[in-house]
Amino acid sequence: MILFISKFGASLPIVYRMRREGAETEIYIHNDLYQNNYNGIIDKVRISDLKKMIDKADKIVFDSNVDLGSLQDCLENKTINQRRGLHNYESDPVEAKKLAKQAGIKVKKGAKGIQLVAEMWFNGKEPVLFTYSLPNQCLLTGDLGQKMASQSVCLWVKHGAELLKKELESLVPMLTDQGYVGAVSVDCTVNSKDKKPYFNNWRFGFRYDSIFCLLALLKVSVTGFLTEGFTKANDGFACSERVTIPPYPYASKELLSLAENVKLNMDIKDSNGFWLQDVKSENNEVRCAGSDGVLGVMVSTGRKIEDGFGDVYKSIRKLNIDAPLQFRIDGAKEANKKYKKLNDWNICVN
Repeated sequence: MILFISKFGASLPIVYRMRREGAETEIYIHNDLYQNNYNGIIDKVRISDLKKMIDKADKIVFDSNVDLGSLQDCLENKTINQRRGLHNYESDPVEAKKLAKQAGIKVKKGAKGIQLVAEMWFNGKEPVLFTYSLPNQCLLTGDLGQKMASQSVCLWVKHGAELLKKELESLVPMLTDQGYVGAVSVDCTVNSKDKKPYFNNWRFGFRYDSIFCLLALLKVSVTGFLTEGFTKANDGFACSERVTIPPYPYASKELLSLAENVKLNMDIKDSNGFWLQDVKSENNEVRCAGSDGVLGVMVSTGRKIEDGFGDVYKSIRKLNIDAPLQFRIDGAKEANKKYKKLNDWNICVN
């Protein structure tokens, strides 16, 4: 059995896919505000049963940083993305910059250029998979509006390119000492002037929404990827757009009542490239659970960036949802522009 431990239920669509693949999976959600997500679709593990499920699990996947208190000592050596001794590098800017310098990554305030995320998957012994991604974080088309965790992403598997590879590999001794298994990524800005990457932040574990892009590129099942050492991803590009409804990004209880119970006229079994998140099922109908208004992440792949995003937008246009949809429409334009610049600078060339 594979147990997911989550703060906000972000991995619920992954758990759902793995169940469709036939895997025995369970999920515990730490934050009470997200307990309604996937009601009627997936039963969640209660806190009273968590110790029993930890003991039963063959693998335990953390999709975010969750402090389990005394239960941390029961996890043994079967975790993925468990960053117990590494979280300070994500949360403390001083420690984060110190680690960046140790890894050989330049630190410079206010670097201007292209935001790029390089990710390494570590199987406990060696790095086995590298990816790059170009995120768009602002809510609105044209990089306007609030800066969010993610709005659209373009991701590809790294073949032969060297940017930030040795810097990530330099972390292997520390990861080994910590007993860490999973994803490690560094967000940098490739400076327009000197074409060098400058540090923004670390992440130990899944980055959202790029994890859904990576899973869409797999040669194996999602279950196989998580249980067989993180290998075997296809060439090409995976592209995503986050699909939301009002009042997102505003999260007051009063406003969220506008999103709760909005109907998604679809069969969840036919969601395909739509990684549904803030949803539930009532009377065989899929509805918004009203946790935050993020209905899900639409993902598609292609040999070219415009092919991936083209299929994403075609799929979004086919959605029949009883509320106005919010999503960026410039994913292909922005990703192509940034990717072309990187190639012109002879950076990240596959």
